[in-house]
Amino acid sequence: MDDRRGVCYYTTDVRYARLSELRRMSPPGPLGKLSAFLVKLLRLPGPVHMGMAFYDTRRCAFSEIPELFKRFAEEIRVLGEMGFSPAVALRMPMIGGGSCCSLALLGEDPTMYANFVFSRTEVEGREYGESGLSFVSRDTSVVWATSGMSHLLDGPDCVRAMYCPPGPVEKLLETHSSRLAGVPRASLLHFDCEDLTAHLLELEAMITDFNIARRVFRPLTSSEVARLSGD
Repeated sequence: MDDRRGVCYYTTDVRYARLSELRRMSPPGPLGKLSAFLVKLLRLPGPVHMGMAFYDTRRCAFSEIPELFKRFAEEIRVLGEMGFSPAVALRMPMIGGGSCCSLALLGEDPTMYANFVFSRTEVEGREYGESGLSFVSRDTSVVWATSGMSHLLDGPDCVRAMYCPPGPVEKLLETHSSRLAGVPRASLLHFDCEDLTAHLLELEAMITDFNIARRVFRPLTSSEVARLSGD
């Protein structure tokens, strides 16, 4: 906990990740599979290069996330032609460098929204990140997410995520719509600009709570915060 800011930063503790998750996070090939197995077998801790303040994500102006608009300019343009427009921008505090922000867009169908995530940091000259587009719908108990992002960590059972290979925005939306074909439309929640922020933060908290409960996310120690802060 950083007492000066009242913010708690978290890191991923790979010792508690599932083997399938470790394999997805490891480099491809035999050596990557071997390293994942050794981490799981020997419970080897991973290096801490950054921390993320999941519970302190805040709404911000669109002008505060220029890196996301630059990264996804073409996809945002395509969504605009499909009737989607930016609705909510969020930024998550990070320590140790890097950037993490998101942009949700609403379209003509109020039962879904498009959500871009931009997450990037640089460690010893190498760039790491997890960015992409997802379409999301939900009822009172289940979330359907159809994502073009990489499948790294698992989520709670109530989040039914499908991870798709890279492809056109139109194809991702088509896949999401097909998944909802068997869901009674009357049961789906409707989103608007007024309540979308609350939905976004609630979903973030659900996933964070799940990973904290199984110790895959752990709070940074005061010494780790000081080191990453340069104190």
